[in-house]
Amino acid sequence: MECMHRFCKECIEKSMRLGNNECPVCRTHVASRRSLRHDQNFDTLISLLYPDMDKYEKKEELTLHENEKTHNKEMIQASSSQILPCQTEALYRKQKARSIAVDSERKRRSKAIPVKISDQAEAENSDNDGDESQEASRKTTSSKRKASSTTASEKVLEEVFKEVKEASKDSLDEDSEYGIRQSTSFKSDPCVKSRRKVCQKVL
Repeated sequence: MECMHRFCKECIEKSMRLGNNECPVCRTHVASRRSLRHDQNFDTLISLLYPDMDKYEKKEELTLHENEKTHNKEMIQASSSQILPCQTEALYRKQKARSIAVDSERKRRSKAIPVKISDQAEAENSDNDGDESQEASRKTTSSKRKASSTTASEKVLEEVFKEVKEASKDSLDEDSEYGIRQSTSFKSDPCVKSRRKVCQKVL
């Protein structure tokens, strides 16, 4: 079916230049440039409305460029308004995960510190026990040595006392046999008196 639309000369040239081979209004396929119908009334009307066509095209390009800029700004603002909550949420999650990791690390360290302290305390206690056992063994050995020395000294003293007793008994027997006690000269002898005192103390 043939297109019945009418165009100005410039529109027909532009559509053919683009190579679409279709009507700019209804988009029906056309075989060639002649298929688009030219109307001179449109040319006269356009020349009356826009006497300087080049100036109008430049102005149109500027307006299109400004519209594109504003559209891009609006798109950027919309995307930033959508991205900002996502970024804040991601940052909050990251901080929360970091705080959880820090808390778990602190708990792990706080659990590990008493274990180390208990190990050190056990080591110190074992050292103290070892020192106490060594001191106790030293004390026992010293007490044994003292006891052995005292027993040895006591034995020596007992032997000395026995010898002194025997000597004093012998001297007394000799005095009784010979009757030295009745003699006044013997009684007055100072050596004999001192000897008797020593014997009495020992006995």
